[in-house]
Amino acid sequence: LNGHEMARDPVELRRALAAHEVRPALRHYYQGVAARMERDLARAERCYREALALEPGLAPALGHLAAVR
Repeated sequence: LNGHEMARDPVELRRALAAHEVRPALRHYYQGVAARMERDLARAERCYREALALEPGLAPALGHLAAVR
């Protein structure tokens, strides 16, 4: 999943996310990353908030949330 995030390809990131079982907080985080790549900042913010509600210590989600705000 991280490789798809680094490739900046939201479609492939979503495909990889669908193919892998990940914990719910990470699922929301990666959905936020895909939304941010597509410049849907409102959806990205919601996803990051959901990830942080599940795992408040998920530092990447916190960093990305700050960036979209």
